[in-house]
Amino acid sequence: MNTDTQQLLQDYERDGVVRIRGLFTPGQVAVIRAELERYIRDDLATKPADARTLEADGKTVRNLWRLEQHHPALLPLVARPDIVTLAGRLVHGEPVLCAVETFNKPARIGSGVPYHQDNAYFCQAPPDMLTIWIAMDPVTLENGPVYYVRGSHKQGMLPTKPSGVKGNSIGMAEPSTVPLEE
Repeated sequence: MNTDTQQLLQDYERDGVVRIRGLFTPGQVAVIRAELERYIRDDLATKPADARTLEADGKTVRNLWRLEQHHPALLPLVARPDIVTLAGRLVHGEPVLCAVETFNKPARIGSGVPYHQDNAYFCQAPPDMLTIWIAMDPVTLENGPVYYVRGSHKQGMLPTKPSGVKGNSIGMAEPSTVPLEE
């Protein structure tokens, strides 16, 4: 990972989000993908029902939950010293791993993710949580990118409502009017 840490810190403080290209090499992403596919195929059926959320078809995995508990072999991939050090700089302290999860977007059946603030799920005071999102596929406008509302972290917690989406049950009471950016 080749980054200008000082610039990342400034951008993160201002925007509440930063993009780091190349956090994982294509080969590392392929290893993670293969291991997640193996886990779903070979291990998931032996895990508690709440270790996953399924799409509306009842068989396609939408989310994997608590992988840090159910599949600790993945931890070395996300707990690399360079990632932990950078996370610590961003949160101004010692980072603590909260959860390893997936948000799968299967073609043609994947459900959308409502506008939300992550701390509506974490409920942390102060809201010093950091989410690291890793794109497993190339992200394009056509396949549904993740959008962030830059600077929204400075607005505090905004009102929420149930979203009706399994795996993303909390949404914003009012969607943002800020133009979206990838």
